[in-house]
Amino acid sequence: MTGKPGEMLRLFYALRLSPETQTAVGALIDRLRGVPARVSWVQPANLHFTLKFLGDVPERLLPALVEVGEETGRRSAPVRVELAGVGTFPHGRSPRVIWVGCGAGVNSLEGLAANLASVLGERALVLGDNKPFAAHCTIGRVRDSHGLGELNSALTREGHFTAGFLQAEEFHLVRSDLAGTGPTYTNLASFALQREQA
Repeated sequence: MTGKPGEMLRLFYALRLSPETQTAVGALIDRLRGVPARVSWVQPANLHFTLKFLGDVPERLLPALVEVGEETGRRSAPVRVELAGVGTFPHGRSPRVIWVGCGAGVNSLEGLAANLASVLGERALVLGDNKPFAAHCTIGRVRDSHGLGELNSALTREGHFTAGFLQAEEFHLVRSDLAGTGPTYTNLASFALQREQA
């Protein structure tokens, strides 16, 4: 599960896509690949919702982060959320990140992220950035301005995209290893979403 003693691990908590939603979003990415823009597209197996990016974390904190995940799971119900819509950060002519958003059920995903933030705060684990949670699944990162007009037109055409509903019974603590060919994500621990839905 871990590497060398004292190693820094690049970590985040995430909700992985189901095989069905992964396939649907992968088909969207395949359509967008036809646009002559320079985009690093996410591999379908890597698609996820980041619940909290932790950044580079000392390996010794892993047990505490596993406890945070377990407690969050006890407080949180399974997630059922629709993957719908396509957008960018920032919005406008010079996007850097392309994402699929959420429709119905987004409150269940936001509730999980809020519970996670609450447990981290209770344990005084101040890690990563302080950005507020924004429910989105990154599908590509724009490398430069080449072909942005065509890209924006394609994204507008895909504005009504939907991948159906993601039903998630667990979330994960994930290690990210960066390489020239793209990141490799490894689940270090998985946490069942145990609270009964009202």
